[in-house]
Amino acid sequence: MKMFLFIYFIRLTYVKSSVTRNESEKTINTIIDQISTSGEMDLTENFYHITLDILKQAKNNRLWFKIYLKLGKIYEEKQEYVKLQKVIKELYKSCETPEG
Repeated sequence: MKMFLFIYFIRLTYVKSSVTRNESEKTINTIIDQISTSGEMDLTENFYHITLDILKQAKNNRLWFKIYLKLGKIYEEKQEYVKLQKVIKELYKSCETPEG
C-alpha cells in the first residue's frame, strides 16, 4: 500500500500543471472516495493530508476546501471530535478575508 501512496503522490504533482482542474478534481475525488471505504484510518488520513498539501501548493482552493470537508465528515462519522475541531478551524480560517 505504501507503493500506491507513493505513486499517488507522484501523480498529484500533475495537478499543478499538466491537467485541467476539472480532470484533476474528478480523479482525486474518485481515488479519495475509494480509499475512504478501505476502513484503514491511517492510510485514509495519509491520502487526505498528501492531497491537501499538494492542492494548497497548487492554489486549488476550491478542491482543497471540498477535500477538507470530506475529511471532516469522516472524523465526524468516526466520532473523532478533536480532529474534527481542527478541520473546522482550518476551514473557517480559509474563509476569512484580510478585513476579517
